[in-house]
Amino acid sequence: MYEVETRAYRALETTDGTVQCLGFWTFKTAPDKIEYHLLLEWGTYDLADFFRLYPSPTTTEGILQFWKGLLSIVHALSKIHTLEVPNDDHTKTIYYGWHGDLKPGNILYCEEGAKKGVSSLSCCPVPL
Repeated sequence: MYEVETRAYRALETTDGTVQCLGFWTFKTAPDKIEYHLLLEWGTYDLADFFRLYPSPTTTEGILQFWKGLLSIVHALSKIHTLEVPNDDHTKTIYYGWHGDLKPGNILYCEEGAKKGVSSLSCCPVPL
């Protein structure tokens, strides 16, 4: 699973609207356990915070901008759900994935040009 996830993050590097993976590594914590880590882009805030921080748009321009932003989230999710990954032999592998926990608190806003940092450090101990 870890190999599939890291390959998917590498394939999503050029996809707008997806959190970028800055690195990944494994760490042997015991003779029979390995931890798998992903270092993800820093999210300034999430969609739930956005709804709390900013009032609903009232102008035509504001409403259009809001819906364009939501559509970009839908586009990014569609890329996750059907991800085409090029292979070394010039063929493609298609992964059919899912987010798994889709909610406003898990949709991050990452400022363009902002300094990258740690948003999530996931650890999945798996026996050898």
